[in-house]
Amino acid sequence: MPENDMRSASAALDQAAQEARDAMVQEIGRALGLVGDESTEPEQVIAELTERASASDRKLRDYRIKDAIAAAADTHHGDHKLLIPYLRGLGALDELDPDATDFTTRVDGLVAEAITTNPKLANTPPVERSGGDFTAGNATPPARPPEDDIEAIRRKVRDSIAESRT
Repeated sequence: MPENDMRSASAALDQAAQEARDAMVQEIGRALGLVGDESTEPEQVIAELTERASASDRKLRDYRIKDAIAAAADTHHGDHKLLIPYLRGLGALDELDPDATDFTTRVDGLVAEAITTNPKLANTPPVERSGGDFTAGNATPPARPPEDDIEAIRRKVRDSIAESRT
């Protein structure tokens, strides 16, 4: 087989492989809703897919960090709702790697140090209510004494009339 025929056969195989790859990228892009029915460059679809994957990775990283801070805050009696923005503001969360073997140890140390440095980050128990009970009772009318039935009232009226006549 002459060398020119080999090169053209190799070029034809490369061309066919490239077309198959482009068709597969288009199909994946359509399935994910990234590509309409019109033709789009495969590189653009790959870039969009890569961007989505990296955004998902960032979200997963943030969730793992938040969960680790919440667990450490429970251990050290801290308020995780305050600790997360505080540590993010210091830039301490930027260098954390959730896949590292010492991740939980580092987060635990950050939380402990933050609570020690700033006691306002500690989760303080709610203050007990002090003072009297001003709830105004239970809204049931007071019970009448047993002598206030109708016959007792009539007797009192008759007795008072009889006394006034004498």
